Amino acid sequence: MKRFSMLAIFFFVIIYFSASVLAQEQAPTRVPPGGFHQIIPWGISCAMKGTVTNVAVVDNHIHFQLNGWFWFSQYPEGGTSEQIIRVDCHNGVSVTLSQVDSFVAETADWNGGSVQNNKDRLVEILQTAEKRGNIIKFTLINPRLNFMSGTNDFAVLDGKIWQITDADLH
Repeated sequence: MKRFSMLAIFFFVIIYFSASVLAQEQAPTRVPPGGFHQIIPWGISCAMKGTVTNVAVVDNHIHFQLNGWFWFSQYPEGGTSEQIIRVDCHNGVSVTLSQVDSFVAETADWNGGSVQNNKDRLVEILQTAEKRGNIIKFTLINPRLNFMSGTNDFAVLDGKIWQITDADLH
């Protein structure tokens, strides 16, 4: 009888712990209302679109005027729809960018592209867009922005291009 009780207790303990471990593995995760949950906050994308003028290279920096739009976009934590804040730059905005060793040149519809490993190629794309009056679109990484208080002025003090449209890329 004693032997039977010990075996019964032993099997009970094994079944109990197996069931609790299995329940923990299959427990549903708690997702906040609104859908997808990301532990690491989503990043903010900065991009510009428009025509460029006065393209010049000074001390390894590219300077130009952009007439068009600047925008921030983000998918906020818990959200599935992109939120966008646009800055109207149709009166022209001063842009200064650091030259980069590598970037992605994209087709006009952004459905194809190629990695460019030549920093002079970026200046060529901007100068070609200036000559032709093409609308270009580009995304920035590490931008330094200046929203001048008391005025309607806005400037990109520095940044690096990650992607840019190239009218000659087909």
